[in-house]
Amino acid sequence: MEINKENLRKINIKEIALKKELGAFAFENANKKLEKIRKWIVELEDLDYKSELPDNIINSINNLIEELLGHLRWLQAFDITTSGNAKQDHDSFELRIDGFYNNFVNLVLTSLTYLRQEADTKGKDKKTIQREQKNLIQARKQYDEIISGLKQQQKDLQKEKSKIASSHGEIGAVKFGKHFELQAYENKFEADKWLKRGNVFYWILFVIISLNVIGYFGLFIGNKINQNIIQPTEFFNLQYGLAKLALLTIISYAVSFCSRNFNINSNLSALNKHRKNVAETVNDFLSSNPEKEDRTKFLIAATESMFKHQPIGYLPKIESKDDGPIASIINHIIKPFG
Repeated sequence: MEINKENLRKINIKEIALKKELGAFAFENANKKLEKIRKWIVELEDLDYKSELPDNIINSINNLIEELLGHLRWLQAFDITTSGNAKQDHDSFELRIDGFYNNFVNLVLTSLTYLRQEADTKGKDKKTIQREQKNLIQARKQYDEIISGLKQQQKDLQKEKSKIASSHGEIGAVKFGKHFELQAYENKFEADKWLKRGNVFYWILFVIISLNVIGYFGLFIGNKINQNIIQPTEFFNLQYGLAKLALLTIISYAVSFCSRNFNINSNLSALNKHRKNVAETVNDFLSSNPEKEDRTKFLIAATESMFKHQPIGYLPKIESKDDGPIASIINHIIKPFG
């Protein structure tokens, strides 16, 4: 099969990296890392990276794809019988793949995390969310069973320290991902409830104001036509105005209270989705068995990305106090006399 961008998904990397004629010089390290890189590139294409990312990052990814194809072509053409020094060629290629893999991780995985987060944000209606919540509860039960099994397996893996360290990292990443995914859906569900409540209070406020305006002008026009109809001032007096103003202030505060709770839960939902995507990226990285130094650097960067303050946009003025439109008007009127 010709190695080009169109055939990238179909290329059998294992077949050309571990072919029998290579014998002891089979490229096992390159096979594992090139397969991982190919998987990430396919995911980038499925997430439509060319329309979602800036041009400079798109160019970098395209260059990495061409570099991957170049490595695969070299691997396909490598012939142990015609090589002047097969061991040197083998070791040199493995080192090039290590460098290429590390460069790919540093340049691409941040963009992959962003694209996953954007994909999660788009196009999920309420029915889909409710269905996924049920699936998530079932998945959580299955996950608890898996954890119980893993605890027993860990007792048998104590002698293999390097594998245990990697397993702990992968299990922790999965656990964090499931936890943050569940929290994101719970926050989204709460945000939807507060949005519905806020809409109810808003329409009550709108109806009360509209009825008073219509009533006032109805009495005003009716009195002009027929003097026997009461004047607007006899009904809309000071006592009525104060009572109505108090009622409107309470309902206005209720609208504001619902809005703040909606923003808080929406903000938490977005944060937890971001953290879930970071955890999944960490799991992908750890499953490739990176070097200890690379793993440490990556985990530090992932932890910072997961827990540092993220300006999402739902709470642009957390320190400000908003008691609703009616209260704001009253405060504006009495401010010169304060």
